[in-house]
Amino acid sequence: KYIGTSNGFLRNILLTNEKIKIPQFVLQLFNRLYRGGYFRHRIVYPKKSFRSNDGLVLGKKKYFGLEMYVIVDTSGSMNSEDLEKSMKLLRFLVENNVNVYLYFNDVDFQEIENVNSVSKLHNALKNGVVGGGGSVFNKVFEHVSKKNIPGIVITDLYIYGLEKLPKDAVVVATKDYSTQAFNDLRNNGYLVVKMEDLE
Repeated sequence: KYIGTSNGFLRNILLTNEKIKIPQFVLQLFNRLYRGGYFRHRIVYPKKSFRSNDGLVLGKKKYFGLEMYVIVDTSGSMNSEDLEKSMKLLRFLVENNVNVYLYFNDVDFQEIENVNSVSKLHNALKNGVVGGGGSVFNKVFEHVSKKNIPGIVITDLYIYGLEKLPKDAVVVATKDYSTQAFNDLRNNGYLVVKMEDLE
């Protein structure tokens, strides 16, 4: 497989209201970051009194103060299914009050700051995502390392610059990922999961 030369980048990413199943690894990540003091959470109860059949008032856990970077690989080797699932994950994050520093990267990166609502996510995509070509990640990894915040990298792992991947990054490997890079990262202590874990 050649980096950035197969499967042209789908520029018209489909936005969907379909809810993503809460990925277990994201909940584990949230719990780890909460214990590390990166953000707070509290249980928010409905405004109107609501009781379930067993008599319990149901509340929802809300997260506050969490900032993360998310880097989405937009090189030519990424297919439309990968990108659509990436957008669902982004939607899940912003719906849970995460302030996302969003990056689209092929040979260089686009930065979109403070994506903290679904409407801002829609605008970020509507205003154009430039992609295609190769997969050079040195610059974007160096850039996010300076922010000192946790992050998620969504990629097929056919990229240059993995040696500069921040140690706190969680990697989501998309379909047809590089098995060699996947295993190397895990052996070096990175948390690496497969995109299928989001389904």
